[in-house]
Amino acid sequence: MRPFAAAAMLIFALAVAPGCQRDVGPDDEVRAWIRGAIEAAERRDVGDLRSLIASDYADGRGNDKTALVNYCRFLILQHQTLRVFADVEQIELLSPVWARATLRAALAGREVEQAWWETQADFYRFELELVAADGEWRLIRADWARSADR
Repeated sequence: MRPFAAAAMLIFALAVAPGCQRDVGPDDEVRAWIRGAIEAAERRDVGDLRSLIASDYADGRGNDKTALVNYCRFLILQHQTLRVFADVEQIELLSPVWARATLRAALAGREVEQAWWETQADFYRFELELVAADGEWRLIRADWARSADR
C-alpha cells in the first residue's frame, strides 16, 4: 500500500467534527465529520483520529480498527507534514444512522502554497461508510483507490 493511500485513510477515517450551533441534518453532520477528520490528520493527532473509528471497523483490505490506527500512527511518524484537499462528490443517507460519502482527495506530504490541482500530490477516490451512535458519527468501512482525476 502506498504511503499516501494510508494517509488518505488516516485523514478521512479519523477526527473530531467541529460542533455546530444550529440544527443540522445528517448530511451536514457527515460533512462536518469529514472536515474534522481532515483537520485532525493535518494536526497529526492519532488520538482524535482513533476516536472517529467505530470499534467494529472492517474494510476490504482486512484492516480492523487496531490495524488502521497503527497504520495511521506509522504514516504520521513517516511524514512530518500532511496536507489534504478534498471534494465531497456525494453523501448518501442509507438510513438515519448510516451514511455513505464519496469524495476525491489530493494528499501531499509537505506544505503546499499553490492550488491543490497544481501541486505534486497523490490523488484518491474514497467511499466512506459512517454509522451514528449516541449522536456521534464513526467510520465503519472505507474503500479507496488511486485516481488519475485531478
